[in-house]
Amino acid sequence: MDMQIHNQGIFGKDNVILKLMRNYYLMDLVSNDGERQHNLKQELSYLKLNPSFTFPVLAVVDSTSTFLNEREKRKYMEGIIDFLQHQAGDNIIVFMDVESHIGLLFSWVSKDFIEFIHDKLNEHFKYPVSIGVGKPCNRLENVHQSYHQALLALQDKFYKGLGQIVYYSELSNYQELSNYPLTKEKELYEFIRSAEDCIEIEFAVEDFYQYFLQNGLIDKTYIYELTIRLLVGIEKRVQAELGEVSACKNVEIMSIVRMETFQELRIM
Repeated sequence: MDMQIHNQGIFGKDNVILKLMRNYYLMDLVSNDGERQHNLKQELSYLKLNPSFTFPVLAVVDSTSTFLNEREKRKYMEGIIDFLQHQAGDNIIVFMDVESHIGLLFSWVSKDFIEFIHDKLNEHFKYPVSIGVGKPCNRLENVHQSYHQALLALQDKFYKGLGQIVYYSELSNYQELSNYPLTKEKELYEFIRSAEDCIEIEFAVEDFYQYFLQNGLIDKTYIYELTIRLLVGIEKRVQAELGEVSACKNVEIMSIVRMETFQELRIM
């Protein structure tokens, strides 16, 4: 992307064109492969953005709310961007990525700002926000790596819960899913049949999942698959024993992959 802007005077501080160019440039910066040929500091200066970072790092901010559509989410996130830009100052760059996440580019020495702004956002906005933070880079050209790390950290809200700050450097290594044990499914089914109340069933379900997590966390994709297989398996056992269709409807099974946290999935 050629950002050699020779006539900076045409862009005012609040000019819409300048804002659009800044955001487009920053999206390109974090999505490139690190083989950029241009002078990043010069380009940032042209766009009236801070060109100097000491160990640059990316954080990604996302809302925990469920929106009706992408347009509604983008409008809500734009409100957060306006708030962040007033709070951040000139040393921290704020932009929106293609998935309507908010990116924060800053120096690692300013990392305390993340804790500060997380509290401020939760005070000011209706819905809590989750923040993923990548690792600092040696060069600005490599900041795309920190961005992708921040996105991976953000996904860990599945286990950490919504509205948390997750650092990529603190992520656990995910384990591979072992073979699906029909014996554990049968044990759970038998326990459900004999349980006296919902509390006992909740403990049995918790024990079922802990069996798989005893050696470490599992990628959420496998957790979704595990849960779907469990529901289908329980349904077949009910049909075989009672000749009745269970309460597990297709719509419930399809909704599993839309659940954002492990806690939400366990209590479904």
